[in-house]
Amino acid sequence: METQSTAIPIAVRHSFPDLVERLFLENPVPNYNGTSLECAIRFYLADLGAHEWRRDAFRTLLLHLYAKKCYAVLRNPAFIHIVANIAAFGNKMIRPVEEWKKDSLTAEGQLASVIRHCFAKYDVPEFMEYAFADTNRIHMYCYIKLGRGDSVQS
Repeated sequence: METQSTAIPIAVRHSFPDLVERLFLENPVPNYNGTSLECAIRFYLADLGAHEWRRDAFRTLLLHLYAKKCYAVLRNPAFIHIVANIAAFGNKMIRPVEEWKKDSLTAEGQLASVIRHCFAKYDVPEFMEYAFADTNRIHMYCYIKLGRGDSVQS
């Protein structure tokens, strides 16, 4: 007796970590032609591509934010831009990203907490965290210098 399978094939859903790893392994070109999360991650990986450690820091940040269930941050391309700016200074971090613990329920609070964790040994005015939402890397570097206790003038 021959039986036929009537099972309906289930589409395989790719998880966010799979998406990040797949995009990390490909050689993306920096053109931002869409509003999807995948387009944003692809664009910033390409933009950070000049230095492999920046791309690695971006991947680590994204995966850690996912592990800590910061889904509101990861759904918004504008917040992905902030994460990319944090990764651009991955070699200036005073603490590893993997040690960061979520202490806020809002996406903005979570990003501010990540910025403080990664770059601030000393108190820095809160308004300076907004520098990471902009494109001026000099302002971001000033935040980092203040957070380390260094002179901004130097």
